[in-house]
Amino acid sequence: MDASIQARISSNRNNIRMCKFFSTAQGCRFGQKCKFSHDADGFSPSPARNRNGGTSSRTNATSDALYNWQRLIPLKNLPNRFPTELELRHFFQQAWLIVQQEDHNQQQKVIETLAQEGGLRFIRSLIDLLEVDVSGVRNCDILRRIIFPFFQVISHADILSSLLLENHVGTIFNIIHGPNGNRAAILFSFTASAIASTFDNNIAEQEYMDDVLTATTTVLYKVIDINQTAQINDTFVSVFEIITAYTPEDRPLVSARQLLTKIKRRLNLGSEVPLYKAPSTAKHVPTANFTITEDPPGHLSRYGPRHDNDHQDIRKIKILPTAQEILSARQEYLPTADPAAGILHGLAGLLDRHFRLHREDQIGPLRDAVHNEVKMLRQIRAEANSRADPGLRTIAYQDVQVNRFMIDKRRGLQLVLDFAQPKQVQKMAEHHRKLWWEEGRFLQVDSLVCLITAEGHATFFTVSDPVPVMPRFRAKQDPSSDDEEREAIAVADYEGKVDLAPSLWKNKDAAGVQLTFLTTDVEGITWFSEKLGTVATDCSLVEFPGLLLPSFQPTLEALQEMMTTNELPFANILAPDDAGAGEVEVLVPEYARVPNFSFELNTLTNGKSLQFRPDKEFDHKLFADNTQLDEAQQTAVLHALGKSIALIQGPPGTGKSYTGVAMIKTLLGNRERGDLGPIICVTYTNHALDQLLEKLVEDGVKQIIRMGSRSKSEVLKDVILRVVANKVQRTTTESHELGKTHSEMDDIVRKIETKLTLLNQISSPSSTKQYLLAHALSYHEQIYQTSADEDGFTLVENSRNDPLIAWLYGRRANDTRDDHAKIMEWKDLHSLSKSERFRLYRQ
Repeated sequence: MDASIQARISSNRNNIRMCKFFSTAQGCRFGQKCKFSHDADGFSPSPARNRNGGTSSRTNATSDALYNWQRLIPLKNLPNRFPTELELRHFFQQAWLIVQQEDHNQQQKVIETLAQEGGLRFIRSLIDLLEVDVSGVRNCDILRRIIFPFFQVISHADILSSLLLENHVGTIFNIIHGPNGNRAAILFSFTASAIASTFDNNIAEQEYMDDVLTATTTVLYKVIDINQTAQINDTFVSVFEIITAYTPEDRPLVSARQLLTKIKRRLNLGSEVPLYKAPSTAKHVPTANFTITEDPPGHLSRYGPRHDNDHQDIRKIKILPTAQEILSARQEYLPTADPAAGILHGLAGLLDRHFRLHREDQIGPLRDAVHNEVKMLRQIRAEANSRADPGLRTIAYQDVQVNRFMIDKRRGLQLVLDFAQPKQVQKMAEHHRKLWWEEGRFLQVDSLVCLITAEGHATFFTVSDPVPVMPRFRAKQDPSSDDEEREAIAVADYEGKVDLAPSLWKNKDAAGVQLTFLTTDVEGITWFSEKLGTVATDCSLVEFPGLLLPSFQPTLEALQEMMTTNELPFANILAPDDAGAGEVEVLVPEYARVPNFSFELNTLTNGKSLQFRPDKEFDHKLFADNTQLDEAQQTAVLHALGKSIALIQGPPGTGKSYTGVAMIKTLLGNRERGDLGPIICVTYTNHALDQLLEKLVEDGVKQIIRMGSRSKSEVLKDVILRVVANKVQRTTTESHELGKTHSEMDDIVRKIETKLTLLNQISSPSSTKQYLLAHALSYHEQIYQTSADEDGFTLVENSRNDPLIAWLYGRRANDTRDDHAKIMEWKDLHSLSKSERFRLYRQ
């Protein structure tokens, strides 16, 4: 094109309207002869129009932009219509314009659209475009105008952190990866080459390249994170090396460097490509080595695996012990403290040791206690009453009856069990039984229990609250009769569930408990379904007082996840690549390594500006003259700011909490300067955390979220996470997805409840009653006393106790008979011993 024409077009650009046909799927039929512009750059989509020709009812400009952007996607009836390079440029640039408006609803709509067929076609077309051999300036132009806007969209922090968009984001990154990683190899090879060309030819400003490097490393890491096969793709190694080489040390690229560190570990590059070179002043300290003969785990053992939960890979180990593990007589494998002696080395070895040792600390006593209970069941069967052994930290409950299955919308599959009341409780009055269970804190909500049999079956549960949640109704000014009827039905249903809820103390003969499955398998569920309605005398319900699953399960699962991701905070300190180098030097925080970075200390000096650089001389006298910190606290604050990890110790009352508040205020004051993220404060007690946060509130810190529900502080009541979350208004997408999910869950729960109702009726007391009425009328009359005896008396039971349950548990366990008559020939059911009643009931 002639230069004068080009200049005239450029100068009059703001006066030229965008062609309304160019952005449609069909395109403009006039082509280059069209008098309107086909250049996407610099133009915003025109407002959407309704059928009457007026402007759309959308009042938000971002909504209009989203609507017009979605119209750029070809119609579904044009499957062979693929976008051109100009359309790709306009599509991704407009997507980024919408995303950077920080409107969560519009951001979610953009990602949803990209994850659908039309959006995925644009992504595929972008990568197809890169297969063409391009180089030089055009290479860099495609990076700037198409790839970079696309990377900015899918690497936006709000999008990657959204659980709602997790599936959509996964779809996008899987499409990027492509079959065998072919698409990702093309995309990132082109991008790395373009980055190198841009730097080599010096044709872009540094701030732009900083953003490109950050977005590229984010997308690259996400692709490798989602697709494990990418970790063995050699193309990614060369891409990683190019990006690392062009990531300057003198730029504030903290996020990019952290991601490159993670990518290096994922690609198992070890220390081949150093990300940060710092002079080492550490001295080599020799360590003593001891050789210990040990039996390694899983198939590494020359004797083979110990059981079905003995694995070389900790990611395959179940947190709770399996039945085979409980019954195993072999000693469990435990690594030594010496890293060189373990089955793994480096970061993997550290994670392996901590997982196995921490699991043994928590699960070992539990496993041994259950193993001991199985041995006792095999020896004495049902002759033992409830047993407690403080050394084993267990309480066993006998004569367990599987009552019924239940389903809870949030907790999942549940089981209601009855068992014999402990002997010391049976003769108590009802209110005394209640006090005994409550004050003893037995079988409290969330307690860990295990149901075991003499055959070695073991299923773990947590105790659930048997009282259902009270239904809530929205207040209406003019409720209709239908509304009142629905509410009455809901209340009646709630009251019925309350009456049916199991109780530990209402029945003098049997206690009831509601449990939530922690381990489920077909064999275990089948076993319970076969035992419905029967009393298992060779079975015990074992409680582990003081042992709460949430106190150790999340930690063990996190270690397994770290093993998968090969990531650990402070890995260079905890598991250095060169383990034999002696003491590891603790470096300056990464955000403080940027040239010319300094901490502004005016939050500690009553507003007086004072700069602190860890690698430069500092005016300690000026700091002391203008701060309320004492000498030790000043030293502690400066030391902590200048190190990536620091430990401050001191006796009570020396101002450790005060020093912590000072450090937090300093970091908050330098958040923008150092591009710092959120600060997490962790304490041993809720009271200590409340004190720390209250001090921050008093000092004017506004953005605080108090996690946990046990805060007693009036100052913090409005910043508790649940309170803050309830005040946040959901976006349209979130409301839709939440409603859809609840509807689907309700439908699934109803279907499961229907199946469980049929299953529970097979051996329920009501079914047994109907069976006796039809096939054994004399037994039915004796148990349910429908008629008077020969003396004219009718047995009256407590209306809360089922007559069948009362009869089963109505005699002492050692009250036996000497005759060997057949069970079905026994006439007087009330003269039978407890064991004989169980035998008859199982028949």
